[in-house]
Amino acid sequence: MSFLPLHRDKEHKFKNGHWRWDEGERKLKFHTHESIDKSDKKTKEDFSVDLGLKFKKCVTEIEEKIFREKFLRQDPLYDRDIVTLQDIKNLVIFTVQTKLTHDFIELVHLETFDKFLYGIIFYMDFFLLVLEFLLIRRDEELKGKLRDDFSIKVEKFLSHQLSDRRLLVAKEYSKILYGHKSYINSLKNFRSQLSPLMSELLITPAPNDEILRIGEEKYLGCNEYLFNLELEYLVPECHLVLICKTRGIFGHPKFLYDTMLNLNEHELKKTGWDEDNDPYSLIKRVYIKIQTEEEFTKIKRFDL
Repeated sequence: MSFLPLHRDKEHKFKNGHWRWDEGERKLKFHTHESIDKSDKKTKEDFSVDLGLKFKKCVTEIEEKIFREKFLRQDPLYDRDIVTLQDIKNLVIFTVQTKLTHDFIELVHLETFDKFLYGIIFYMDFFLLVLEFLLIRRDEELKGKLRDDFSIKVEKFLSHQLSDRRLLVAKEYSKILYGHKSYINSLKNFRSQLSPLMSELLITPAPNDEILRIGEEKYLGCNEYLFNLELEYLVPECHLVLICKTRGIFGHPKFLYDTMLNLNEHELKKTGWDEDNDPYSLIKRVYIKIQTEEEFTKIKRFDL
């Protein structure tokens, strides 16, 4: 099972053009408009610019055929029918209009780089949920609702969680710079050259060493927060649905998306899913989970 094709028909029955009488040959001749269409359609609307890079918003029928033959994952693996990080990278590399060097393409296919990207996505997924929560809380305050001690405790806990996730990103980034085994020792020798993200590793207090070990060795402690953080961070894309978690389109069935990773609403409706039965959170909204007072008393990692 693969992505839905953008161009359903393998070849057009009718070409775009017009008929014109040819006096020399004394017969009607067909004149195609394809060359005109190709030049006229390359407008600004066909591209998007992000971080200075130019990307195609869509592909032609021929380009799609090349992409599906050469870039789609064909490995007979357990995750071939779901969207993975590799699927997204393949599409980005194919649609970018900036020339990429061979070294860069090799870099983005390293396992170390995959972990770095996954760490960023893991952080940003939670960051956006926190941002939405804080915006809603701000609107409530503007309407006259006062902040209480519990609200302050919730915001402090969210801040701690974001910090832990930034540490995971910084750890994976440091591995790219300094290597897997010696990344912590190397950091101490490059204090003056560190970015703010890397500096966060150096000022990390001792209790956060447990965060840095996530992904390096299995957590064997009794802290429920750390256990759940490790589970969410390490579970493969294809198993996110098993722990009732969602992270963008990771782990979603391919048959719901076209080649450009656009969600097909018609195919989604055919599944019969609703808010009570929505395994991939495509219908119901995802909200951040707020602990109760009783749950906060069980969290011993932070001073709340």
